Amino acid sequence: MRFLTLFVSLLVSSSFAQEAPDAVKLLHDAEASRGVLAANGLQWTVDVVSQEDSETDEAKLVVKTQGPFALAEILEPDTSAGKKYLVADGDMWFSKPGTRAVPINKRMQLAGRAAIGEIASSSFMSEYNIAETTQTTLEGEACTLYELEKKPGATYAKVLLWVSNEERVSRQAHFYTITGKHIRSATFEHKAKIKAGGNVIPFLSGLVVTEMIGSSRSTLLSFSEYKIYPGGFPDSTFDRKAM
Repeated sequence: MRFLTLFVSLLVSSSFAQEAPDAVKLLHDAEASRGVLAANGLQWTVDVVSQEDSETDEAKLVVKTQGPFALAEILEPDTSAGKKYLVADGDMWFSKPGTRAVPINKRMQLAGRAAIGEIASSSFMSEYNIAETTQTTLEGEACTLYELEKKPGATYAKVLLWVSNEERVSRQAHFYTITGKHIRSATFEHKAKIKAGGNVIPFLSGLVVTEMIGSSRSTLLSFSEYKIYPGGFPDSTFDRKAM
């Protein structure tokens, strides 16, 4: 499962007369709108279109998420149907019909489909520490810019994340390796709505991940057919032995 190039120069730093939002609460709300902190189970369908030069690949997956866990199963194309990716407590596993799950190491998570799935399922709040925040604008919208540093087990050494102060959703993220290389970028779209905690909140509807080094690949993930499971999924759902 684990893409519109947007450059840092799109940012125009500025000061604001209003009080800066609570950085931790704002990040928590943004994470909730991506579904990565939900206590309840969430299932959605993901359509994937990946383009590189003149080549286009498409796939369809069904994804189940709950807290730090995510399970993605490929439905299409037929040649890949039944393959699964599991994210559990910062680790990633892969299986295909008739075989046992095998681990995907951190190096492999930085490449290919695994990288896309890792970005879609990672929690900026639980896997990274907030090193610094800055009030800025992104394409004219007031945002909080987070500089996030990895906790043990996180895939990327640093993440720059722009969160809308008004909509309280993630807008863009830049991902960096341990050597400081900007390896890929992501933009988030929140056109869906779901009910959470008695409130209707914007929810992730699209994600574009763009490779910044060694590839021109750009991958679009479109999310639909949301289904909430109050109380969550059975524990076996995210058990690699049951994949």
